[in-house]
Amino acid sequence: MTIPKPSFFDWLTDYTFTVSSVFSGEANEPMLFNWIASRSKIFWIIAGIIGFIIFAYIRPEAVIAFIQLFGVICLLAVALAIYFFPAIQGRRKRNSQAIFILNLFLGWTVIGWVVALVWAVTKDPSEK
Repeated sequence: MTIPKPSFFDWLTDYTFTVSSVFSGEANEPMLFNWIASRSKIFWIIAGIIGFIIFAYIRPEAVIAFIQLFGVICLLAVALAIYFFPAIQGRRKRNSQAIFILNLFLGWTVIGWVVALVWAVTKDPSEK
């Protein structure tokens, strides 16, 4: 059985070595930087923030454009969530696909959106 070689990110988060482990001959032990391996998401978030700060110092006009783009993306996400609210609300219903199709094609009309919302919140008839 062959052991696959770790990728760069696996090496960075799981197989990094401390200086003391190299001198003590224990350089093959994984997870020697436990604070990085156990908190790799926090590590990458902090690295991203530091990178963004450096980028902002070098190109401040690009940061303004990035913030504007981020705002547009957030507004678009909120608008899509509001537009597809009836489909999201009715996702567990028996006719969820029909509600989604109605919302997709007629949701831009207020009447179609209201009909899809009413259909999504009404109870399914009990099966006999």
